[in-house]
Amino acid sequence: MEAPSGSEPDLRRTDFSSLQRIIERESGIFVTQPSLLVQRLTRRLRDLELDSFSDYARRVEADADERVTMLEQVCTHETRFFREPQQFQFLEQVLCDSWTQQVNSGTRARRLRIWSAGCATGEEPFSLAMSLRSRLPSWQLEIIATDISRTALARCSSATWPIARANDIPERHLRRFMLQGTGTLAGNMRAADELRHHVRTSCVNLAAPPYGVGTPFDAIFCRNVLIYFRDELRTRVIERIVECLAPNGYLFLGHAEGLGSHAHQVRAVGPIVYQKQCASSR
Repeated sequence: MEAPSGSEPDLRRTDFSSLQRIIERESGIFVTQPSLLVQRLTRRLRDLELDSFSDYARRVEADADERVTMLEQVCTHETRFFREPQQFQFLEQVLCDSWTQQVNSGTRARRLRIWSAGCATGEEPFSLAMSLRSRLPSWQLEIIATDISRTALARCSSATWPIARANDIPERHLRRFMLQGTGTLAGNMRAADELRHHVRTSCVNLAAPPYGVGTPFDAIFCRNVLIYFRDELRTRVIERIVECLAPNGYLFLGHAEGLGSHAHQVRAVGPIVYQKQCASSR
């Protein structure tokens, strides 16, 4: 029997547990609210002409492609340009000055590798590109932007966003680095080639190493990603990410995220910013 048109199918406890387990197994994301799955998957059930979440759970378990589709629906892609502005101030005013001093002293080359982990639709990596191109214009810059969602990565690669997102970009960066769309792109903005040249995307599941992004990184931004993992997985992911940092490299986390048992591997140096501790500096 079908649910009445326009109504939401019920999500029974057993079906929620099944979907919760599959999502965590495939992505590391631990869903705690049944209402989230109802909200994000009901339309998918209707598209597949399925009557219940029980039917959908069986479909997902048997169909790898549907598991990918489900994760696309479940993943949260909430982001914005220059999120946590105090961290970008730290990057521009403290780290860029420190890296420049190292170049002047002959202890490093004019080259940076940055990883934006969980980049969603690309606002974070392109914010990084704007900050670093402004402060270190002659440096070789590589920003690796990764996410589990291929749909989000496609939007990141297009470097195109609704013009309303411009409200989060400082005026000096907006004038220099963003182009206003015309014709079919009217109402949108697109990053200039000067930025796009530095950003490379890759599909990465933080819960399933190896990550294939290369190492080492001078800085890793992994913000508002770990909050979706349970403690044990969060600890393992932090350990792997810290291993990807260069000696004395920097880890940027979100305000709701902690380091757990791996706090001894890094030291706090800024607003939810940590520096990797080398054996010689402990």
